[in-house]
Amino acid sequence: TKFDAQDYALDLFRKFSTKHNVHLTLVVHPRKEMDKAALGISSVFGTAKATQEADNVVILQRPEAMEKNSNFRQSDEVDYRVLEVKKNRFDGELGAVPYKFERDIVTMVELNDLERMKIGLLPVAEEFPDAMREVAPDAWMLQTADEDNDLFDEWDPPPPPPPPPPSPN
Repeated sequence: TKFDAQDYALDLFRKFSTKHNVHLTLVVHPRKEMDKAALGISSVFGTAKATQEADNVVILQRPEAMEKNSNFRQSDEVDYRVLEVKKNRFDGELGAVPYKFERDIVTMVELNDLERMKIGLLPVAEEFPDAMREVAPDAWMLQTADEDNDLFDEWDPPPPPPPPPPSPN
């Protein structure tokens, strides 16, 4: 069956990862769930082997789909998603991080303090005071400047490489 083939492939991935001491990231889509249902480890499509063999299980979901007791709420002001660590074999620490996708720089970016407050979360320094002692003092400064403040406004990309020399005839 296709699930036997999936289990066999997962066995090969696990053996390769262990033998070569590398981390593999495997993207597995969730089963069809009810709209706005919170995704969990059991939501992974296929057999349970995919999550049993994994060292980490990370789920990306919409804030409105989070568990009812979560602090994440849908917002008209901030378009964001939540990256949730559901399994961590190494130290067991689980958690969730609100993020947005910055199309201009094609990057997932954690929400800044102003955005966090707009969705009802505390600024990072207040929510994680112990962790903040390990971070540079200005790394999480509250951004209160105009919303158009872009880290890359003053960044100039490198010039293109020179054209190749003409070929001799």
